[in-house]
Amino acid sequence: MNRLALALLLVTSTVYAGPAVRCDAVQQGKRTLATVEVAQFFDKELLRLIRLGLEGRLKLTLVLVKRRSMWFDDDVMRLNRTSVVSWDKKKRTYLLDGVPLAATALDALLLDRIALGRRDTNTAGSHYVEVDAELQVVTVSSMMAAAKWVTGGSDDGDVLTTQLAKVVVADLARSASTSCDVH
Repeated sequence: MNRLALALLLVTSTVYAGPAVRCDAVQQGKRTLATVEVAQFFDKELLRLIRLGLEGRLKLTLVLVKRRSMWFDDDVMRLNRTSVVSWDKKKRTYLLDGVPLAATALDALLLDRIALGRRDTNTAGSHYVEVDAELQVVTVSSMMAAAKWVTGGSDDGDVLTTQLAKVVVADLARSASTSCDVH
């Protein structure tokens, strides 16, 4: 019985690791540059929805944080960035903000050299970067429009339908977060 439980635990933990985000931040002069890698956000179903014409919106939030001993850390700067993943029917390729992208690049999408503004030259070691990433392909409004089209319904969505659409959209969204030291 114990071996069966251990085998099930190992199988379930290795089947799907889920979305992940990694970052690396360096100090160059007075600028902090971050490189973010978003992995396992795009599964087959979401890529199919993008090929059918929906856009994937990848929202990144980066926060440069200064460590303070014996006190709360201080948010120095916040940067929000949204990238759009779409499908070009003519070229039969994915696009990231309008630039062609190989389908394999979406497995571990690299967003390079995100500048976090000008700061003191001593940011390395005393600061870190927090990264939150969220991918949303289906929005509540697109889900409501599709439901309206399928049912031939009116423009007014009732509360139950709207709440159901929000649950489905939240289930289709992917998110992950991490932090990394500034070197």
